[in-house]
Amino acid sequence: MANWELSDLPPRLQKQATRQLVKRAPKPAITESRDCGKSEFKVVLPLPSKYVSPNGSHYHWASVAKSKKAYREMAAAQAGLERMTIKDFKPFAKPCVRLHAFYTSNRRRDADNLIASLKSGFDGLTDAGIWTDDHLITHLPPVMAVDKTNPRIEIVVTES
Repeated sequence: MANWELSDLPPRLQKQATRQLVKRAPKPAITESRDCGKSEFKVVLPLPSKYVSPNGSHYHWASVAKSKKAYREMAAAQAGLERMTIKDFKPFAKPCVRLHAFYTSNRRRDADNLIASLKSGFDGLTDAGIWTDDHLITHLPPVMAVDKTNPRIEIVVTES
């Protein structure tokens, strides 16, 4: 597949992608991974809002829908930008995903809820063409850690 240009993104994502260029994380590296496959793709996202949590069913449906849409578009924009940095990127046919969650405190959290709250983020990665279809994803157990200054989610994708 050819390299991506900013103009290849849908118009609604171009503005957000341009903003993300300013505050970019370090470029992803294609590296060896011991979890699933050989090459990996890494996307760094902010923590999802409380509205997309599976435990947040008491929020108004419009707030939840708006939050999910915003997180999906942001994930697609960030993944599209990361994808542009890799020459001859090919989408993963059978992706294997490991989540690295960095929170501000060492509170006990449920790993299953983390995966469920990132559903809209995974849909965004599908929109960006990181994998061919998200029903084939193999989820490895998430790794949770503390980073008081930079809470984030790192999604590491490898081929199964």
